[in-house]
Amino acid sequence: MRKALILSLIILFLTTNTAFAFNPSYQFTDQERDFESGLYYFDAREYNPVIGKFLQPDPLLNSLTDPQKLKETTGLDLDQFLMDPQKLNSYSYTENNPINYIDPTGEATLKARLLYPQYISFWKTVSMGLNAFGYNISAYFLNHAVRVNPGAMNIKVGHDQHNVISKIQSSTEYQDFMKARIKEAEDAGQTEINFQGGLNTLRPDDTIVFNGGDLKYSIKKVTNTYIIGTKLNNGLWDIQVKLYDKYDFDPGAYPENGNLLNQGISTGVNWAKDSEKKQVITNYHINIEFKNQFGG
Repeated sequence: MRKALILSLIILFLTTNTAFAFNPSYQFTDQERDFESGLYYFDAREYNPVIGKFLQPDPLLNSLTDPQKLKETTGLDLDQFLMDPQKLNSYSYTENNPINYIDPTGEATLKARLLYPQYISFWKTVSMGLNAFGYNISAYFLNHAVRVNPGAMNIKVGHDQHNVISKIQSSTEYQDFMKARIKEAEDAGQTEINFQGGLNTLRPDDTIVFNGGDLKYSIKKVTNTYIIGTKLNNGLWDIQVKLYDKYDFDPGAYPENGNLLNQGISTGVNWAKDSEKKQVITNYHINIEFKNQFGG
């Protein structure tokens, strides 16, 4: 499933002369090495690259009794921290995953995205370009993805600063999808709708797909669409909608067909996919809930 790409990527790239030259430092720990001992010095402890372990236990574990300090250091709540058993290994380096993580202080594992500040700068520039072209939702979602530990995005009435809900409700794709669900119910003589479509449902292909504008480049195909509806006495339907999606990128969704713009989008998706692998762009879940009346 393809998510969020970035209509203005190549245009922005050409007009701003942004250099997309990725030349990050690939040093293993990016810390100062003591050539006499062969050890790398971190603020909190020393690391032996030969055995791949620290020589002192991780002092971060002392913060398990101080959730606030733990949150400040790692960006994780206590329950989130404890969900990963590797974090409790007090002598390991980067949870035994040095390709994807770093530990600059000897206390807290950080994502390897911190090794690639130019990647982050590039995607923030892309986000600014998206805003300039009026793709505010795409910019909003992309900005969220380049944060450390972005967490799920929950959008509902009162918590929707970019008017995602109103854009969905006014879209042709949403309107047509709702009309089809209501027609199904009315043709069956039903006054209730209890619909589940998308991934891991009995109707995996029946979910909302946005084919144009900002919603195409921020959401595209919704992972799961849930609808609960009741027909009112006045003929209107009282509808409750829940949309669950994942922010990620699928290069196969944008084939290069000779069109310059589509080639640019395809290239951009592949760049974004590469940034996902480096954990510069972090996948996260999007939950959208709203109610409205429909039909009549």
